[in-house]
Amino acid sequence: MAPSAHLAAALKAADWFVATQVLMKKPHWDANHGRFVYTYHIPTKNRVLGLSWTQGRAIITLLAAWEATGRPEYLKAAIQGGEYIKHLQVLDARNQRAFGAIREECLASWYVYPRDAMEAGLGLVFLHRATGDAEWLYRARIFGDWFIKQAMAEEKGEWTRGAFFLDAAEKKRHLDRRSFCLGGGTPFFSNLAKVTGDSFYMDRGFRPLAAAQLRDYVREDGAILSRSRTDPAGEGVGHHDARDKRYEGLAVNDDALGLTNVVAWKELGEQVYLDRAAAYAEYMLRDEYPVPNHAAAPLRALTLLETGRATGEKRFAAFAAERLAPMFLKGRVAGSADAAIEGAFRGEDEPAEYYGPKGSDPLDFVNTRVTAYAASALFKLDGTVFGPYYSAFDWEKPVRRVEPELLAPYRL
Repeated sequence: MAPSAHLAAALKAADWFVATQVLMKKPHWDANHGRFVYTYHIPTKNRVLGLSWTQGRAIITLLAAWEATGRPEYLKAAIQGGEYIKHLQVLDARNQRAFGAIREECLASWYVYPRDAMEAGLGLVFLHRATGDAEWLYRARIFGDWFIKQAMAEEKGEWTRGAFFLDAAEKKRHLDRRSFCLGGGTPFFSNLAKVTGDSFYMDRGFRPLAAAQLRDYVREDGAILSRSRTDPAGEGVGHHDARDKRYEGLAVNDDALGLTNVVAWKELGEQVYLDRAAAYAEYMLRDEYPVPNHAAAPLRALTLLETGRATGEKRFAAFAAERLAPMFLKGRVAGSADAAIEGAFRGEDEPAEYYGPKGSDPLDFVNTRVTAYAASALFKLDGTVFGPYYSAFDWEKPVRRVEPELLAPYRL
């Protein structure tokens, strides 16, 4: 049976991750083996390689594709992506400040962005779930331990700063205040608790983070604040905001914090989280479209689909399918002979001059951010793989059986 149009588009997005993954092979002995693309400027062919969170987000997309089809290239690329995360992780047990941390971009990075590293950690958890390989779980667990004992300790055990510096004496610091984005990574801890059976990750990780995000960043009407109620001078994150008065103080791309409310309701059984999630869904339905942020439409779609499943409200899923999906599917690259862009989604929300010539059109870029969110929404719309990826649901469903030869390290 041919896949649905939604599934076919999601699989093409996964194909993009496979086609563009960096491989170490003769004559290019590249230490970036397993790394994915962050963003790609089509007119100049300027390729910017990814960082910790792009690895995790690509792995999640690939594992959903593997689960949907059983095609080994998806699992292979996901495992190779995990190998790059291994390179980013600090394993020097002599340095307890850093042991288990996942660096931001590469081996030379002297800092960690905790929100981004959580996405890499989530990739490790899902690799363990898919393969049963204890190495992935060990890596995820020591990262979780580091996050709670080091990164959260800097902010009273309830949040983190935007950046954590591996050298405590580092003077040239940046992102040194709290950011709302962290809330989007909170489900790392609920998933880690499930796979380990250790309540420590719920009690010291998930619960305090969920409570802090609800208190500081979720308005009563469900809208997500880009700056904390308790720290209005906190870091603003430009590519999550919009230069539009109606969004002043709000996160247009909520970085999956809205989804975390659904997860918190499911895991903690506290109705307030679902009430806020439902209010946010109503807010999204009332908003004006298109919103001035390329990642927002697919992220809102997947959040509405999750909220609709949790509440039973059919309007949320219908809006995702009928209004938002046609909107973000317009940005999909289809029918191109160029493997560097085929299947990916257009739209760069960061300043274009970071990655291309000044004045570049944001639609001249394809990137992991929009592509992975779009793929996740499309998998949910199809329904074959609704969860557990970016989801409050389906962790318990059986995993696809993996042949032993697929678990061996890949060498070229």
